[in-house]
Amino acid sequence: MLPHHASAALYNASGLLGHTDQNGNPIWTAGGQNNGPSAQGLISDTDTVLDPIDHRLFVADQGNNRVLVFNLDSTNSIASKTAAYVLGQPDFISNAAATTQNGMSVPYGLAYDPATGRLFVADDGNARVLVFDASTSTIRDGENAENVLGQSDFVTNSAATTQSGMTQPHGLAYDPATSRL
Repeated sequence: MLPHHASAALYNASGLLGHTDQNGNPIWTAGGQNNGPSAQGLISDTDTVLDPIDHRLFVADQGNNRVLVFNLDSTNSIASKTAAYVLGQPDFISNAAATTQNGMSVPYGLAYDPATGRLFVADDGNARVLVFDASTSTIRDGENAENVLGQSDFVTNSAATTQSGMTQPHGLAYDPATSRL
């Protein structure tokens, strides 16, 4: 119950990602995995980040060990419920965890730098943050990350509590004023 001085306006959602029927219509009562792994299905979305310049939405799908990229229209509304690209997997139907330059294990948090087109992905299961060049001219399915933070290379996933190591990174934030993650 709200305090007497608070007012609440209830709004229905206007769209839904990740839970659709065969015709792309939303299934409002579904939970868990849907149509997945596919370009429309999600198991467990943990974070989203908006690219307001190139009108895209990045969605971390930890259950499928990937990040889906959805195109938006010029008002940043969802243009299609089908993802345009997938990062962390070679295609939309794969979902194996991997410790590679183009693989992920339980991606959790996201941050985006619209000035450079860099997407930062907290790769929780690999104790690292992957940095992707997600500019519209280079992004493609299964793209390699251009850099890794928290590990010495792309094939190591040792948890560490050191100045250069990480253990289960989750939330990310990027400050464009200082270019710091």
